[in-house]
Amino acid sequence: MYSYIGNGATFLNSSTYAPSMVKGTKFANTDALIAWEDLHTSSDRDFQDMVVLLRDIGPTAPAVPLPAAGWLLGSALAGLGVIGRRRRSTPDAR
Repeated sequence: MYSYIGNGATFLNSSTYAPSMVKGTKFANTDALIAWEDLHTSSDRDFQDMVVLLRDIGPTAPAVPLPAAGWLLGSALAGLGVIGRRRRSTPDAR
């Protein structure tokens, strides 16, 4: 199996194997090709036996905000840090 990430090149219009919807379009950096070879032992190394084109595979979803539980955990840890610092700075009353 081989995989290729897009480099901005144009797919050839004269390609025998490419579907018409791909011919002449750009191979963008958000695209990928995965190509398989069907022969296990005596390979002809053409890697055209099964080819999959993945389009727009880059991250397009907006960032997920931190839930309220995350803020609550962070403030609890900060509070414990303050309490620990106070205990270390006050002398023991023995």
